Amino acid sequence: MRRAIHVLVAVVGLSANFTANAAAPNELCRVLRAFVESVGPDETREFTFRTIWGAGFKDSNDPAFAGKRCVHGDYAPGVKVCEYLMQHGSMEFSETTAEDTITCLSNGTRFAPNFDLHTGSFTVRYGGDYRGADVDITFDEDAEAGGMALKVTARGF
Repeated sequence: MRRAIHVLVAVVGLSANFTANAAAPNELCRVLRAFVESVGPDETREFTFRTIWGAGFKDSNDPAFAGKRCVHGDYAPGVKVCEYLMQHGSMEFSETTAEDTITCLSNGTRFAPNFDLHTGSFTVRYGGDYRGADVDITFDEDAEAGGMALKVTARGF
């Protein structure tokens, strides 16, 4: 009986660990939600987070093994998201940042521990029925700069 309880506790502990890994970082969610919530009706704002691993960006002459860039259009809430991503966004596993972005903005969405997003385009509705934003999230190869690009576009209503 005791052995069965110990095994059950160990399994529950492992399950809790996998669930915790599926949650996006709180600070990322905070800056993403502030970005989307700041977009007014009939207004569109976006940012693009670019990453590359194993080489430098195509337009750079400097030798590099990895890199990241973020374009925010000088929009203050976009600047905050880019500051976070430049410090914490993954270059090697850029799909993790894309998955976390979707999880932050789509209430209840979670990815399995071994899920691996290679490319995708998603639209989520953020806010209420009468005020909020439709948010396009794309994650794909970046033909222009090389590497991968995570682009988030919020269209307020």
